[in-house]
Amino acid sequence: MMRIMGLLMLVLLNTGALSAATLEDQNAAPAMPVMADIGGLPEDAPLQAYQLRLLDVAFASASAMPLNPHIKDRSRAQQRVVASCLKLDQPRLALRHINGIDNWRRGRGYADLAAYCAERGHTTPVAALLEAAAQIAAAPDLEEWRRHRIQVRIAQVRMLLGEAEDATETARELSASEAAKLASTRAALSDDDAFEAQLAVLDRLAASPDIDIVRNVVDGYTKLYDRHYQHTLRRKHLGDRIVDAAGKMPIFLRIELHLTLAEVSQQHNDQSATLERLHEARLTLDQHDWPLRYYLPLLGRIATLRFDAGQPSEARAELDQALATIEEQIEKVRSFERAEAIRPIAEAYHGIGDRERALTVYATAVAQGAVNPNARPRAHDLSETCCSMAENGFEPDEALFQAIRRIAQGLKQPW
Repeated sequence: MMRIMGLLMLVLLNTGALSAATLEDQNAAPAMPVMADIGGLPEDAPLQAYQLRLLDVAFASASAMPLNPHIKDRSRAQQRVVASCLKLDQPRLALRHINGIDNWRRGRGYADLAAYCAERGHTTPVAALLEAAAQIAAAPDLEEWRRHRIQVRIAQVRMLLGEAEDATETARELSASEAAKLASTRAALSDDDAFEAQLAVLDRLAASPDIDIVRNVVDGYTKLYDRHYQHTLRRKHLGDRIVDAAGKMPIFLRIELHLTLAEVSQQHNDQSATLERLHEARLTLDQHDWPLRYYLPLLGRIATLRFDAGQPSEARAELDQALATIEEQIEKVRSFERAEAIRPIAEAYHGIGDRERALTVYATAVAQGAVNPNARPRAHDLSETCCSMAENGFEPDEALFQAIRRIAQGLKQPW
């Protein structure tokens, strides 16, 4: 704990003031539609003041990165904040932040907001959002894969609205891997009568050697697995298909898949299946040596699921093991990967109700995310950690808020 506070004090002493010039880049952004307030957009849900404060810091930190040459990193980080806003039911705040994104991800943001509205029955603003997204996707100088990322989201929204023919037309020119995402969306929406047809589509795609297609197929199988969980025979057939398809995937993705299936089982109150999946995940995790950036997030996720499945002592033991690993080895990790490795352990401690240790680990993540001499990774890590705390409902104490503020004010050259 003393080492953590010492590192935080070092951060506080060595960060400078943030000039207004660093928050905006003088290079003109490409001309793109900017959506004003849209009729029918739902109101933001009530949110704690500290969560709004964290989201503000997260977006300001992401936006501090100069457009030139960091527009890709900046826009990706801004999109991450938009995702947090939507997760916290803040569609109007999300729209304001989407309008602040200066590349193709603005189009994806409009499509994501349209999906948020469609899923909740707020259909009035959807057409305008999709039109803005389509306009950005149609830009003649946009790379194909970026156009497809927007178009597949538009197609998914069309499908959510029950416009299957329009969705198919929108997706006609998509790459095979993006088209597979649409198959996964169909699977999530399928009813009993459509089960066999959706399964056949996924089975055909599963034969592909393309790992991106296989990942989307596994996602589709998993959605069917969830949707038809109570149908024992279907669940067994889907489980077998998931295992077979996962054999083509890297090991860490297989572990994540076990954890996803454990989450599905937990949602269906199937404790024995949850624990069986957790056992498989932990067994595979222990059979290999992992970089901490992979090992710690997986361990944190396992611990959280153990706690939810009725194994609090085992969950705490795993988290304490992770905390000891952080204290002993984190400085061996490259500075721009440290906060990413640490955050899931803070989230997990918060998830099991241990605020004191969650605060300690979040403080470590904030401090370690600020040691890089370049401001770009510092801005990225600070934005990500603020999003994590906001999403998980974790309120920093005043000392941690001061550290966050000082780090944000120190985002300046060199980037």
